[in-house]
Formats: sequence, structure tokens, C-alpha cells
Amino acid sequence: MEKLTLTALCAGLDTPRTRVERWISDGVFAPLDFPDRGKARGWTKHNAIRLACLLRLVDAGLRVEVGRSINRLDGWHLVSEPAFLVVLAHKRTVWEQRKRQDGTCELVDSGERYQAFLVKRSEIINQLREHSWVSIAHIIINLSDVENEVERAWVLAQSMPH
Repeated sequence: MEKLTLTALCAGLDTPRTRVERWISDGVFAPLDFPDRGKARGWTKHNAIRLACLLRLVDAGLRVEVGRSINRLDGWHLVSEPAFLVVLAHKRTVWEQRKRQDGTCELVDSGERYQAFLVKRSEIINQLREHSWVSIAHIIINLSDVENEVERAWVLAQSMPH
């Protein structure tokens, strides 16, 4: 399976590499494959699609913590079929106590809780007919569009000088 470096992938997706590195180090985004010690991670199209989804969600205004919901998803094999990533955002006020660097504490509103899942096209159509959860979906992403975006980024990244 062909892989790209993070630098090349980020250039193709037009996002700063430091942004993605921060998400990985903060545990917000977890690539599914791990490099050997001392070697750079090679990014597969599978991980690139997951990353592109997170970029779209955050750029649409969701908090970066939505990435943790993406990390927990199983079933990314659906991407080969017409499928969608659905995100439900539940607003809640939950105050968390966090320590500042100076040792004092502050209260922070944790804001939203996200529920993400993958569904086939036929399920979206059924939900539209039944007026079920699709009416409260915060964002629905067509994974075919994301796959096309990653494919373009992939070609662009491969054409760049190494």
C-alpha cells in the first residue's frame, strides 16, 4: 500500500502540518497504523480520509474534540460504498476544573458532546423518510466527496519534489 509523509499529505490537503501533529499529540486524532521506532509515519489513504473528515468538521465550527468520536468509529470499510459520516452534537453545560500553569484553577465549559457514526446511503434515505435522527444531525459528510478530495491531494502530494 502506497504511503505519503505527513508533510506531503498536509500540503495536498492545504493544512499546516503542525495542526495535525498537535491533534495527534493531544490524542484528538489517532492514526490507525504506527511507525517503527525512529521512522516517520507513512500515511495511508485510509488515514488521510479520516484526517480530511476531521479537518472538515473542525473547519465547519465543531470543537476539535469531535476527533475523539472519529477515533472510536469502526466500519471505515464502508468508504468503498456510498456512505456518510454523521455527527450529532449535543449541547450541554458541564463545568470542568482545570489547573493553570501557575497552579491556580479555572472552570471551563466543556460545551458539546459529539456522537459520530458511519452509515450507508440507503440508511440516510430511510432516516429522511422516517424523520428520525437525521433531523437532528449537526453535520452529514458524503464520504465519496472526501475520498475524491483525498485522491486529488494524493496526486498533488506525489507530484511535489521530495
